[in-house]
Amino acid sequence: MNRFLSVKSMALVLVLTILTLVAAACAGAEGPAGPAGPTGAAGAAGAAGPQGPAGAAGAAGAAGPTLAANVDLSKGSVTSGTATTVTVYGTGWTNGSSVSLALVSGDGSSVSLGSGTANAGGIFSVEASIPALSAGVHSIVATAGTVKASASLVAAAK
Repeated sequence: MNRFLSVKSMALVLVLTILTLVAAACAGAEGPAGPAGPTGAAGAAGAAGPQGPAGAAGAAGAAGPTLAANVDLSKGSVTSGTATTVTVYGTGWTNGSSVSLALVSGDGSSVSLGSGTANAGGIFSVEASIPALSAGVHSIVATAGTVKASASLVAAAK
């Protein structure tokens, strides 16, 4: 069986032809880049970093409202010539301030009535012993540093 071309020869020619075609196809210039693929999912969060340095101090705040110191009395009049007690109430004083009290008569003489301490709300109260007074208008003066307030106390004739 002597054929012009045997099966082996034909298979060899076919393989060589395919290899030649593949080699010719690969020898061309590079083609253009294809479109970008879809964006992938976000990765897992990383570990927390170290604490940063402290920031600069902020600006000073605005000054708060100024409270007017005030003094009020449990009674505005007493009987002249008779000793008595009067409760002195103070509001609007600086927290923790020591407030001194004095009784000032019309002639300018004064008598200390003690002192009180203003609480966090600026309030104080002191039970003051008032000596026998001459008839007329007297003042209870409260003082804490440079802050002063007063209330009138009238000593009326019997």
